[in-house]
Amino acid sequence: MRAPLLLTARYLVVPMREVFEHAAARRTTSELVLVRVDLGDQVGVGESAPRPYVTGETPASALAAVGRVDLDALGACAAAPDYPRAVAAIEALDLAAGLGQGGARAPAAACAIELALLDLAGRRHDARLADTARALGLSADLLRGTRPRPGPSRACDLSRSPEDFVAALQVRPALVKVKVGRSLDADLDRVARLRRLLPEDVPILADANMAW
Repeated sequence: MRAPLLLTARYLVVPMREVFEHAAARRTTSELVLVRVDLGDQVGVGESAPRPYVTGETPASALAAVGRVDLDALGACAAAPDYPRAVAAIEALDLAAGLGQGGARAPAAACAIELALLDLAGRRHDARLADTARALGLSADLLRGTRPRPGPSRACDLSRSPEDFVAALQVRPALVKVKVGRSLDADLDRVARLRRLLPEDVPILADANMAW
């Protein structure tokens, strides 16, 4: 008889060192739902960030959705005899639909649980990221990248000017994501200013956070 799977969830608020602003919200904290699954011999941890303006979920609704999960079904996934079958069983659960109510889905709640289960399964079977790709029928290059990037990515949010953002960079970024969405003229101006300030071979991505 396998050990029963235990699940605990909690709400965590992490203060940000700086305000982060985009077209959908202005944030001073990151609000997270953490899920821990325990099968006795191994533990897995998962996390998600419910956002009303992204999926319609709040931390409270995500925690409530986590509480509706079928622990027996999770335990069967976690106890799979090998890693590919564990991943297949986790994917087959369709947690986002199963945890929702009234036809609504609960993707943030599902994300935290699924990550915890994948973490647990990976630890039990000593799996690596490339193993996850193969279990999902993907190329491992999609997850690990085909070549190393020359540096980290950075985001220029709406609370900072392009000039202040570039002046604060401590290392050369591999790419820069610029938050836009206030107006077309302002968006074009921000991107143009960044393009003048950054090396020509640093890509710039525009993220409007649903404002367009």
